[in-house]
Amino acid sequence: MVAPDPDAPPPTVFVAYTHDSPQHKADVRAFAGLLSANYVLVELDQWAEGQRQDWYAWAHRHITTSDYTIIVASPQCKIVGDGGGPATENRGARAEMSVIRDLLQDDRGKWLPKLLPVVLPGRDVAEIPHFLQPRAADHYRIDELTDQGVEGLLRVIFKRPKAVRPPLGRPPVLPQEAADRPPVAEPSWRGLSDEVDVLWRTDIEALSRTWPAQWPATLEVHLAPVGDARISMTRLRDLERGLPLYAAERGILDVRAGVDTSLAEDAVRVSSRDPFRTDGGGMAVLRTGQRSAWMILPQGRIGSVLIPDDVVRKIQLMLSALAELGPALPELVVPTAGIDPVSLVRRGEAHDLTSNQASMPMSNVALVRLRADECVSSADLVATTGQIAVELAERLLAKFRVPGR
Repeated sequence: MVAPDPDAPPPTVFVAYTHDSPQHKADVRAFAGLLSANYVLVELDQWAEGQRQDWYAWAHRHITTSDYTIIVASPQCKIVGDGGGPATENRGARAEMSVIRDLLQDDRGKWLPKLLPVVLPGRDVAEIPHFLQPRAADHYRIDELTDQGVEGLLRVIFKRPKAVRPPLGRPPVLPQEAADRPPVAEPSWRGLSDEVDVLWRTDIEALSRTWPAQWPATLEVHLAPVGDARISMTRLRDLERGLPLYAAERGILDVRAGVDTSLAEDAVRVSSRDPFRTDGGGMAVLRTGQRSAWMILPQGRIGSVLIPDDVVRKIQLMLSALAELGPALPELVVPTAGIDPVSLVRRGEAHDLTSNQASMPMSNVALVRLRADECVSSADLVATTGQIAVELAERLLAKFRVPGR
């Protein structure tokens, strides 16, 4: 069986169903009791009786705030869910189904995983409303009202699949003959006598006065010009209109989740409205010619995890997006990167995201930033983006000690 974490709050579930018969109501109540006995906080109308209720408001509140909504299949559930039957019957269930249909239509990606059709013993898959895709999407058949009978459903509610993806191994060694090995271009790094000025994300957000009170560990990448490469305000205004869509197309953020765009005197910037979303990120272009991008690090049960492959991938993605964003790059640029904040960041692998134990080697450090004193040509940046991403990632990762090594 699923072993819930006793220190974690229980998942919340709202049970939507129709009152087909006294027996069906009793079966639903027994099913809800079984979930409660397995550390699930269930909201059921039969347990909310005893005082006068605005049942529509009660249902709407729990549907929109619970982790999951379970829809129990039955003949009346199918009729009401698909909008059939007399409007004077099953008014409570009819209102609940209307809310559920509307939420699913508004944001299918968010609500499809939160709506769980359940088929109790004696009921049939055909009794699931069509709008919940009984055949094309998952449903959960309960063959018996026992712990074993609800195990599959509990695994979904607790996000504990039976089969766990194994950790990713190292790439295989596949030697090539010398004659077949293509030449690999390498960037030419040039040292500078002094660091160039870089506005980091905190500085950029301060220009538009939108810096949030809290934010997750964020990986940021900057291309700072060597020499004067100023951009006109007219060009910045043009970028303001297209930057959100460009950032979304390059995979840096999701505009459907809401973004904030601002044009200050010295910068245009777009950033995810909710900084804690897994697809949260942002981009900025400064009048000085600097271009910047940021994406959050994977968030585990404890803090954020620096996964080497993920760091390289994100840096390469952001470098490519910045290099291909007009106007044209100056002849020489300084690529640099940083992580802010780092107090709850550790180096690890994908399987460390689900670990309940962690050592934070940078707990006494607020942020990590690479020096901005080495440049490459813009031609090298475009031709060797992958190698530059690896170089920046290695410099960042070297600052994080792996426990036990």
